[in-house]
Amino acid sequence: MIELSPGRGIYVYESLLTKAAAKTSPRSTALFLLSCFYRHEELMGKNLEETNGKTALHNNITESMVSDI
Repeated sequence: MIELSPGRGIYVYESLLTKAAAKTSPRSTALFLLSCFYRHEELMGKNLEETNGKTALHNNITESMVSDI
C-alpha cells in the first residue's frame, strides 16, 4: 500500500493508484478514488463540506486526493 499524501495516514493499493492515474480527466480520477474509500450508498447525501443539509466526507481522505493537484 502507498500513502496517498505523505503524512495524512490515508493509504491505497498501488494497483488502484495506477488505475486512477490512467483516468482521462480529473473528475473521473476523483470519482474513482472516492470509490476506493466509500461504497456508493455512503456517498449518497454527502458533499465535500457540510452545506445544504448534507454531511461532509472525511476531510483527510478528500484533502489527500487533492493535495498534489
